[in-house]
Amino acid sequence: MLQRVDSQTRELQTITRAGLRRAVYHRIPRLSRAEVGRLVDLVFSEIVDALRQGETVGLRSFGKFTVREKRARPGRNPRTRKPAEIVARRVIQFKPSIELVREINREL
Repeated sequence: MLQRVDSQTRELQTITRAGLRRAVYHRIPRLSRAEVGRLVDLVFSEIVDALRQGETVGLRSFGKFTVREKRARPGRNPRTRKPAEIVARRVIQFKPSIELVREINREL
């Protein structure tokens, strides 16, 4: 989920998939709400499918998503402090583009 700061209350808000659909709909009013919904869902689906196959997803002026393999390793349960095995898994990494970092820091 994306997050946004309310300019009046300075509270952190979460932008949901539905909120993203509304934003796209208001920017492209010639598309129906259903078409915008399908479009947003299709974009996310394509990104997920590419990551699932181990591909890198680069979005110009936004950033790059990559999948990294983490091997199994010994760990510890933080509550009980007993040793526990951490299973091997794939994790997603995101590296923001220079343009995105500049845009975010422009408001400071």
